[in-house]
Amino acid sequence: MEHLKEDGRMRCNGNRCAALMGTLGESVFCSVYEHRPLVCREFTAGSDACHTVRSQLGLQD
Repeated sequence: MEHLKEDGRMRCNGNRCAALMGTLGESVFCSVYEHRPLVCREFTAGSDACHTVRSQLGLQD
């Protein structure tokens, strides 16, 4: 899988996951969802961690 590093972590383009497709704040999806690494599986959309990251990126909830 080209978006995964050899150690199983995700590749990034700048501060964005290389597997994330679409426009942040509008509509995005994970192109490797079925094969995503553990760190992604543990990060739940709408969680406190999610809201923290969205706030840091200047995105509204």
